[in-house]
Amino acid sequence: MINNKKLILLPCFNEEQHIDKALSELEELLKIPEIELLAIDDGSTDNTFDILVNDNRVDFVLKSNRNQGLAKVFKSAQKFVIENEYDFLIIYDCDSQYPAKQILDLVKESKYNDIVIGCRNFKNNDIFSNTKNLLQRIGSFAISKIAGIDIGDVTSGFRLFNKFSLEKITVTDNFTYTIDTLLQSESLGLKIGTIKLDSFNKTRDSRLFKSNFYYLLLTTKTIINSFMMYREKFIMNTLYTVNLIVSFMALSRFFVPYFRDGQNPGNIQSLIFGTFLLLLTFIFSLIINQKLQNKKIDALLIKDNESSHLLAYKKIA
Repeated sequence: MINNKKLILLPCFNEEQHIDKALSELEELLKIPEIELLAIDDGSTDNTFDILVNDNRVDFVLKSNRNQGLAKVFKSAQKFVIENEYDFLIIYDCDSQYPAKQILDLVKESKYNDIVIGCRNFKNNDIFSNTKNLLQRIGSFAISKIAGIDIGDVTSGFRLFNKFSLEKITVTDNFTYTIDTLLQSESLGLKIGTIKLDSFNKTRDSRLFKSNFYYLLLTTKTIINSFMMYREKFIMNTLYTVNLIVSFMALSRFFVPYFRDGQNPGNIQSLIFGTFLLLLTFIFSLIINQKLQNKKIDALLIKDNESSHLLAYKKIA
């Protein structure tokens, strides 16, 4: 496991004040020959890019002409890993809120899992507000139930993905990759493991969302979109079951008296309604299936065209 090629991703957006600290935290790990560092400058307007290019601790730098968001950064790194035949992608935030020393714990756990997540403890911590702590815990519980896995911190950005998982995952959300990848995992047959973080620090406010309400809104949208795409069997089975029950109840008002008494019961409205509902269920299922197929095709096209907005720079030793 130690001899496999690993790529650490460092997403950056206006991080000129935090880059040196993050690289210092990673410095010992970067001395291991099998570990390399990819920094992606996501449209910074400060000196982030110049600092990255001139720091010998950074192996590769990708630069976006404008701010694309964390989901785009992940997809660009995903493509980079696959094309350059790395075995693992490890994500580390530039604000150094996660303990870099526990990257090796992620690697150890990857022996048994395709994706490994470093989970923060939101109980009794004074780093986040009570509201955010509550939202994090409720969100983690809800998404864990939907995804069929037990994850204590579904929004953690401290993660490891093996190449097998990266080849299967198709992130379609523009907000973040964290929830989308979890909701896909079960349908894709991926194994997810977790480690508990010894500590975590808040060095600045999140740049993913402007407020808790905005975060909640975008997260809900992500869950719905992912659920529609990767839980289509559950959705279709639920729709079929509900519609069939209602159809059966309506049709029974006509056919039960008809077969029992041997005469027209007169509930012709129930016969028409039940028949109409059955036809509507069939037509609706065809439309939904077509839309789901189109969404998957669009997702594949997105995956094929990823990173087209990036300029690549290879570090010269």
